Parts: sequence; C-alpha cells; structure tokens
Amino acid sequence: MTGAPRPPPSIGPGRSRHPTAPGPRAVLAGVALLLVAAADYDARVDALAGEIEARPANAALRAEVERARAKLPTDPGPALRARLEAHGLDAVRVPGLFYERFPETGADLRAAERWLGAPVRRIDTDETGTVEGNAAVVARALRAAPRPVLAVTASKGSADLRAALEGEPSLGAHVAIWLDLVGVLEGTPLLDSSAGDAAAGELGLPAATRRSLGSGVRRESARPERFPPETRAVHVAAFPHVADVSRRALRAFEVLRPLGANDGYVLLDAYRRAPGRVLIVRGADHYLRLESAEQTLTALLWVLLDELGAPPPAP
Repeated sequence: MTGAPRPPPSIGPGRSRHPTAPGPRAVLAGVALLLVAAADYDARVDALAGEIEARPANAALRAEVERARAKLPTDPGPALRARLEAHGLDAVRVPGLFYERFPETGADLRAAERWLGAPVRRIDTDETGTVEGNAAVVARALRAAPRPVLAVTASKGSADLRAALEGEPSLGAHVAIWLDLVGVLEGTPLLDSSAGDAAAGELGLPAATRRSLGSGVRRESARPERFPPETRAVHVAAFPHVADVSRRALRAFEVLRPLGANDGYVLLDAYRRAPGRVLIVRGADHYLRLESAEQTLTALLWVLLDELGAPPPAP
C-alpha cells in the first residue's frame, strides 16, 4: 500500500509503434538481454539488502521478529491493544499521498486497525499538500495528543512525520514508536524533472508539493542528527526483484531503474541513512499490501512493545 501516484497509462495492446513484428531470433535475443539485465539488477538489490540487514541492530531486530512470529497468539489484535494500553500509548496513522482520491491503494492505513484490534486515529493531512505543510499539521496533532503514541505512517506520510520530528525534536516525547511503511524518506526522483512536472500536472499534484517531494529537496532537508533519540523508529522497506514489481508500479519502477535499486517510487539506498532500524520485506514493491505483511508487522509491533523501557538500540 502506499499512496504513490498512479503512473500515466502505458500503450495498450494493438497500439504497437513498430510497423512489422520482429523475427523469432530477434525476439529470443531480446528476451535473453532482458533476463541478463534482470539478473544483474536483482543481484544489486540483494547486495544492498544484505548490506543493510548485516548492520547489528537490523540483524538483531529481524531475528527477534522471526522468533515473535512463531509465538504469536491466534488472534493477536486484542493482546496488542491491551499491551498498548498497559504502556499508556495511543495509536495514530499518518496517511500517504492521494489517500482519499485513490483509496484502493490502502494509503489511508485503515488496515492497521485490523492488526491492532481497534480503531486507529487518523491525522487528517492534506492528501496533496506539501511535506512542510503536512508536517505542521502532524506536529499540532502530536502536541495535542493526551498520551504518547505509536505512529504508523505510509509513503509520503512518512516524509511528513519525519519532517515534523526533525523540525521539532521535542516532539519525540510524544512519539514512543514510529512504524514507517515504505516511507519516502529522501523524496523521489520521479518528481525531480520536467517529466515529473507533467506527471504531477496530470494527477493534479500541486507544483509546490511536487517540489517538496523531490529527492534533492528532501535529501537537503533531512536532519538525522536532529531526529529525537527517544523515538523508536523502524522502517519497513520493500525490496522487489524485477519479477516482483506489480503492474501498478511497473512504469515508475522502469523510470527509476537506471538510477539504482528502487521499489517503484523511492530509491532504496535511502535506507542506508534512515534514522532508526530497517526491516526488509522481499517480494513486494511500494504498493505494499498490509494483508500480505500482516503477520510480520504484528510480530514487529510485539517486539517493539517488548523493548519499551529500555533505550533504543544504536544503529
């Protein structure tokens, strides 16, 4: 799920640009080249994933999550909610881009209510607002929260929360746990160029929002040294192979592919610099479906609640 904008429609069947079909040998040669390119790309994705997972804090987290998965109760929702209550935490969600216009993407994070076993309050950001504008909305909501929160964010909502926390580090006292799902942590190159302007215009994305989500702006704005140390952050990152990319994400994935490993919306090397820890999910792209990852996310929350009371691990 994520709330990434839909790429422009691709050329459909019966609209070939070529007047004649290629011969069998040309087709076979093309297929062979595609397979080699895919294998090379997949190897680079695996190398980056291996590097990130080898960091001690990330490796320890993955091991704890696997152990927790094996011990989860049949219906963990009520238990999770009871544990949140015992720690004095409320749950909030910060939705992604176009969460109202394209609800089928799951960008509003309503699915989080199922695996938490109760309603999760949504912070009503502007679905096409700038990162800075939405960060102010998030900051106000956190300041007004009666208790510390578990914050669940998706895609651009993660950029909104990160900007709020790094812009006002004292908000860390209000966010005990930040669970980021496929977050736009350093923007996206999809919105860096004139092509990004065209796509943004087609979707009705304001120019100011497009600029605020560009990778250059977000990387410059990132202040990991200001990230509040008391907030326990975990980034759930989708690391797809070529064959794993869904039709919805494919066009954008191919645009980003020459730039490096990506999930169809963001470049994955951003997770090298993310504040907190990273848990990698394979076989999924930026449109991470919470249903398929539900058991992993439930186990992750179980682990994070177990950790409360101890200092967050060093990266």
